[in-house]
Amino acid sequence: MNECFVRQTSTTVKRQQLAHPDYSRFRQTFPIIGIWDDHDYGINDGDNHYQYRKESQQLFLDFLDEPKNSPRRHQEGIYTSYTYGSGVTSVKFILLDNRYHRDPYGTEFGDFLGQAQWTWLEHELMTSTATFNIVAAGIQVLPDDRWHKIGESWSKFPKARARLLSLIQSSRASGVILLSGDVHFAEINQVRCGDAYNLTEISSSGMTHAWKLMRGVIGPAFTLANMILPWHFRVDPHQYYGSYNFGDVAFDWSKSPPTAAASVYGKDGLLKLQQVVQADRYSGDGPVACGPIHAVYPTYFLFLRVFVVAVILAFIASVLVNAIVLVVVPLQLVWRLFAFLRHPKLKSS
Repeated sequence: MNECFVRQTSTTVKRQQLAHPDYSRFRQTFPIIGIWDDHDYGINDGDNHYQYRKESQQLFLDFLDEPKNSPRRHQEGIYTSYTYGSGVTSVKFILLDNRYHRDPYGTEFGDFLGQAQWTWLEHELMTSTATFNIVAAGIQVLPDDRWHKIGESWSKFPKARARLLSLIQSSRASGVILLSGDVHFAEINQVRCGDAYNLTEISSSGMTHAWKLMRGVIGPAFTLANMILPWHFRVDPHQYYGSYNFGDVAFDWSKSPPTAAASVYGKDGLLKLQQVVQADRYSGDGPVACGPIHAVYPTYFLFLRVFVVAVILAFIASVLVNAIVLVVVPLQLVWRLFAFLRHPKLKSS
């Protein structure tokens, strides 16, 4: 019964999306490749314990019109790669599945990909001859400075995150750029690996949900945090976009070396964020630890976090006080008036 319900619900939602006029026109204009995240997978923050992951795999691949004989249909997980162009004008898209094999959060030395996908990823990077290699994952890879690792990111499993960054370096793949979503806002992050190699991640999220537009205390709290906190991994610490957005990567083959402009656009079609990345590769003697591009001052960062929390709590307290003044006090007055009218002898006394 549950399996039938899940399959029917997922199928209905996907059919509705396919039938949407704007999406239908988009499909007719551009080839669509894709990887899932939790809500495509079937459950919020889903991991390898999701009981319908095999069914979800086939339904999602149906949605993408994946051929019935595709290897993605028969492997565990939907990771894959695509290469467009050839020679110096080539781009490889490597799509990581960070759901099917992900360990539950809290697992010591937990993993996102599973050994088979790690082996595949190593081969994809090591053998790539593409000028740019775009590695896409559902959740963010680089930032690890979020409060107590709020939300989902690769920082939940530091060993797996370090393994991915080390693999990118040791593969010496050209022009690696990370793409991610999930966070309901857009930002561009970087890490510095050694003295001469920066790795860039562009996060675009989302076209239907955005923190800044949330009602209640969430929207203002999000804006306040982005105004005050240092955001060590952002190229510009206070450059982000909190409303509806989409990402775009444009390649310029006339440059030497070629460049990729990773951009974020708003619902109005205007450019909100952009970072230009050259097609370079790691050239060190061996993998090194990667860190944020801005200096970290723990005491100062702690002070700012405490300040933000204090402001949010003060705001909530003021809302409660106003609620008491505007609702509770008038109700008390009405109640006393009602009691007075019901007992007129109180009036004479």
